[in-house]
Amino acid sequence: MPTPEMSELETIAEATPLLQKQTGIVIPVYLPPGESRALAAALLRDLVQACLNEIDDPANICLSVDGAESGAEVASQLAREFAVSIVVGVVCRVVPRTVVRAALGTRHHDLRVRARTDA
Repeated sequence: MPTPEMSELETIAEATPLLQKQTGIVIPVYLPPGESRALAAALLRDLVQACLNEIDDPANICLSVDGAESGAEVASQLAREFAVSIVVGVVCRVVPRTVVRAALGTRHHDLRVRARTDA
């Protein structure tokens, strides 16, 4: 029996079509190098196919790749094959603040030395 807290969509059968139209899925992609890469690619394909069963518009499934070397080629192929979306992140190297300060300090010192010799 429905409770007073239930919304207009009272059953899963009523909610399913709405969810299929209004839901998006983001699939994080990181395919490791080495022997397990082929297995990871096959599992990713299976996951995309399973998600396609739940969503009306394949473009509402987004493969979010963790850098070009982390599976962008496989994800691009799946995006073309299944018409899903794809985004490939740029991998940035994080440099500790002390290294940045040291580099900037060296550069500042170099500029001061050049300024003295140019004068």
